[in-house]
Amino acid sequence: MINNDEHCPLRAKTLDCSYPPEKLITVDSLSQLLNLVEKGQGIALFCQSF
Repeated sequence: MINNDEHCPLRAKTLDCSYPPEKLITVDSLSQLLNLVEKGQGIALFCQSF
């Protein structure tokens, strides 16, 4: 899953990973992303900058 916000740095990092575009699901909010992950309908990678 990928954030719909084109200015999101995590979106850019995900796109840099060369995942096949047909396997990416775009979501509009963090709550939507978390809801889909909780239902087992996808996975999401989160990172934290220090």
